[in-house]
Amino acid sequence: MKDFTASLLREKFLIFDPKLETSSYEPVKAMSNRIQVDLRDDNGKLLETYIIRTHTMHSCARFAARVIQSFEVGGALMEREEPFQWDAAWDAVSDIYDSYYNDSRWACVYHEGKVIFENGERHALLDVIENCDYQSDDEYDYAIPAAENAFKAMGKVVKIEQESHVALAVSCEEKQARFGIILRAANGTTTFTFSVHATGKRKINIPQCLNAAAAFLEGIQLAFTVGMNAGKIQLGLVDAGSPEEKQTRDGRKHLSRLSAEIASLESSFGVRYRPDKPEFHKLAAEAEMRAHRMLGPSNTTLHEEDEVKEEKSSDGRSSKLPPRTKSAQNSKLD
Repeated sequence: MKDFTASLLREKFLIFDPKLETSSYEPVKAMSNRIQVDLRDDNGKLLETYIIRTHTMHSCARFAARVIQSFEVGGALMEREEPFQWDAAWDAVSDIYDSYYNDSRWACVYHEGKVIFENGERHALLDVIENCDYQSDDEYDYAIPAAENAFKAMGKVVKIEQESHVALAVSCEEKQARFGIILRAANGTTTFTFSVHATGKRKINIPQCLNAAAAFLEGIQLAFTVGMNAGKIQLGLVDAGSPEEKQTRDGRKHLSRLSAEIASLESSFGVRYRPDKPEFHKLAAEAEMRAHRMLGPSNTTLHEEDEVKEEKSSDGRSSKLPPRTKSAQNSKLD
């Protein structure tokens, strides 16, 4: 496939029941990550479209990469004599760390408004929205009012509000690709782009690029979690040998695997970052110092040394602390 353009969305839906609304009323929440995968032949003709929804951003990007990889090798998925193995594809993109530590993992794939693969538990509203989107000729902006009308036709009057943010913007061509990553969290926003360039007779490997983007999506959030937990361990707030301590050790190992995946892309193609490439070990170190500032006792030697180092850094002098960048907080639902 020569070209691929997509946006990975972080979505939150709020479902209000007008009959129940009071001062203490809490609407029902449905959260998801969504990417539309358009599969085209070498002439640009659209052959198939799949909607992938998952619990985490990185799994959404990796699942899309897997679908594209299979399409490039074997052509359209729905027309094959031997059906595409969606379960095997999902297992292939489910890394060991995420599978072990994320009990809330789920994934769902839609084709022509219908569920063709599902794993784990999701909110039923998502199925209604995807069906309405397809019935509205894939005009996604019309899916919400169409879903409200669908509930009304079933005798249930509801109001649906949507909050949507682009987490990953993808634009791939035959010789170059561009990715924009925007991660929002309570402690700040990480925003950067990276471009991939092929030289000579080589062509852009879209699945490899998507997997590298997924590594950034996962690694930035995981680095924050690892760093915060490391700080808690140093402060004695997490016991040695505890599940949290083990998860922190495993998280560091997984960060190394993600870094290796990104390094593989950099060794295969020319990769440029703007403004700078996020380094997981630096992000983890920043989060570790953040834990000391937030959770450590006041006026301790460590806290005072941290403040001195920050002052030196602001003067442009050498500092053992990494430069400050904004990072995203890990959450159970990316």
